[in-house]
Amino acid sequence: MTRYAIPDPPPATVTQVWDAEGQVWCRLEHEDPSMWVPWDTPTDEGHVTEEAITWRDLLIDYGPICDRPPEGGTMTLADIAARCHSEALPLREAATYATAIGNGKIAQQAIDRFDAADALATLLDRLARVPAANSYPPYVDAARRLARLAGVDL
Repeated sequence: MTRYAIPDPPPATVTQVWDAEGQVWCRLEHEDPSMWVPWDTPTDEGHVTEEAITWRDLLIDYGPICDRPPEGGTMTLADIAARCHSEALPLREAATYATAIGNGKIAQQAIDRFDAADALATLLDRLARVPAANSYPPYVDAARRLARLAGVDL
């Protein structure tokens, strides 16, 4: 977990941060990258909303800020995608081994589980790039259920 402090704003690749209370803040990428809004704030194209605050104000009012949810916080789509990716790799190795020893049934089961976990990880990676979607509770809940169906241990 990386914590950010004045005057160190996060790099441009960080589009979402969490405050000490677990509130998610998103960078206004297209409007003004130096401004941040709560993740559930609707934004109008072309102008900064009234709820937007600067990085310095975010730290002063809500600090400390980190790039991952606080301990005990909820998972994000990116977290679930990472677990799916890490689960898929051993499944591919298991399928290769089962094929090498001539056990086609186990190999096919491992391939099927690998395909499901890999496809889910790819989908969640793409959805996680949308800052408001990455930690949106209904999406995360649905992703957790899909991961469990794919056999991924969360």
